[in-house]
Amino acid sequence: MKLFKSILLLFILLMLFALSGCQVSQGPGAKSSIDIEDGTINLSDWNFNKNGNIKLDGQWAFYWDKLLSYGDIKSGTDTAPAMSDVPQAWTKYRINGQKLPGQGYATYKLHVKTGLPSDSLLSFKLNTFSSAYNIFINDAQIAVSGRVGRTKQQYTPQYKPQIVVFGIPASEFDIIIQVANYDFSKGGFWNSLTMGSPEGIAALQDLVMGKELFVIGALVMLVLYYLSIFLLKRSEKKFLDFALVCCFAILLFDTSGELLLSKLLPGMPFRLLLFIWHASAQLCSAAFVLYVARLFPTRFNKAVTQIFGGVSLALTVVFLLTPPIFYTSFGRLTDYIMLAGIFFGLLGTCIGFIRKMKGGALYLIAVSVLAVAVTHDILLNQNIIKSSAGELSSLGTLLVLFVHTIMHANLFKEQYIEKERLLAEVESTRDEAIRNEVKFLQAQIKPHFLYNTLSVISSLVARDPDKARRLIIKLSEYLRNSFDFDSSDSFVSINKELELVNAYVEIEKARFRDRIEFILNSTDIPQVRIPRLSIQPLVENAIRHGILKNIGGGVVTVNIQKKAGKLNIEVIDNGPGMPKQLAEDLRNVSNDRDGIGIKNIQQRLISLYGKGLLIESEADKGTAISFDIPFCEVGEVQKV
Repeated sequence: MKLFKSILLLFILLMLFALSGCQVSQGPGAKSSIDIEDGTINLSDWNFNKNGNIKLDGQWAFYWDKLLSYGDIKSGTDTAPAMSDVPQAWTKYRINGQKLPGQGYATYKLHVKTGLPSDSLLSFKLNTFSSAYNIFINDAQIAVSGRVGRTKQQYTPQYKPQIVVFGIPASEFDIIIQVANYDFSKGGFWNSLTMGSPEGIAALQDLVMGKELFVIGALVMLVLYYLSIFLLKRSEKKFLDFALVCCFAILLFDTSGELLLSKLLPGMPFRLLLFIWHASAQLCSAAFVLYVARLFPTRFNKAVTQIFGGVSLALTVVFLLTPPIFYTSFGRLTDYIMLAGIFFGLLGTCIGFIRKMKGGALYLIAVSVLAVAVTHDILLNQNIIKSSAGELSSLGTLLVLFVHTIMHANLFKEQYIEKERLLAEVESTRDEAIRNEVKFLQAQIKPHFLYNTLSVISSLVARDPDKARRLIIKLSEYLRNSFDFDSSDSFVSINKELELVNAYVEIEKARFRDRIEFILNSTDIPQVRIPRLSIQPLVENAIRHGILKNIGGGVVTVNIQKKAGKLNIEVIDNGPGMPKQLAEDLRNVSNDRDGIGIKNIQQRLISLYGKGLLIESEADKGTAISFDIPFCEVGEVQKV
């Protein structure tokens, strides 16, 4: 967390450094890199390769209500142009004391002096004009956007950011721009025109396009990511809110930037483009307020969400139902409403921070930077300030995305830790349950089994003391393994388990003599550890409920072999078999009928390995019960 705070501090310092390039516009005569006065700029000492690109901001010659060519201007058709500040919408200009309307047409001219020879190549980076333009170098047309006309019927609007390369006719030349607007509330030369060498402008375009593609690409991935999370977990509506913020931000950045959308959809109507531009700004801020309210649920945030959401939706309906020339007339109002959404989100974040809600401090820093960046861009686009830093909203947005991603990752980390803790508890509980089940099984030795065994030993003491002694040893081995309650280990070596089996079989053979035949096939057995008491109860079941049901007894066979990376253990008897329903009941661990030993093994095997006993039985032919134990090459049992 300390590292993250350091990164945030560095980001804020970079923002402050960028903002330090801002200055309040001084009105007519605002400074650029080189003064543009009375419609002339002198670039004789400007080296485009060394000094870089230059914004042609300053006083241009302005001819209102005229579409003039180079020849018209040279012939003196209008020798008294107004000197007007660029970039600026012409609604800010006054001619003869009269404020100009938003609709109409005009010509801009700038005389450029360079120290370059004729036919030298230069380049323009053109942003949008309101709302159609033609650009000439002297009398050569080099760029067009839409169709310029003296009436609405003669003109076609188009927003078309573009790069143009042109050869200069001489060391001095005129830039002539014809502009017409009948769709927007304000028209004219409202964005800076940047000039430079073809290489310099291409590098600038790569930088601008790269930044936009990076931001939009990040937003697209986040939209898909958080929509997927929301679809998987519908209760987490904040993920849907954040996806909507990102979605509207994509449209807003593009329609106010390089207009990739219009390049993908070249036939898009101009009115639709303006609607997307204005509606996305309102809906993005409304979704942002809703997102903050989800993060920090307070009564204030809930009330703000309802009010601001209603206002934004109402404005969107107005944008949809009215022509652009109407709703763009209160463009500053919509900008300030969007800004209000950011500051309402900031206030909601402050409340979350004051109340020490989770993530409050980090979100407060990020949203503060976003609010400063959006305020900067609104003032910049309205030409209230000038800034060498350019637009900063993308940087503020990236910071919010970064913080949200970090907080979401932290949430996943906490959920993962909690999941691991719960799994550890479940694992511990399961192991404890398995140990208790083993102890329970160990405690199931029937009193009559001990009584019968002791009776056999008693009868042998007089007539066959050696056999009685061997039987006592087997009984002690059996009891030692069966009554090992203090052992916390649920596993035992397979040799240990087989010792218990042999002890049990010898005891039973002493009682039932030739009625019991026992065969152990266990060649080349790896030294593995298997669940305690997993074979002996099956052998006991095969003897007591299998072969002893036959008058002449029978054979119990234990086969142990390796099969495909597993140890297969099979207990077979040739007793009378069992009905299919009884075999099914024995496999069903939830059934409370007889068969405690087998069900105990079944439950432990499923818990350890996900697979229990395989029971096959056929009437008058016997029963085979088998199971598999995974093992590693080193010989240890593999728990899954």
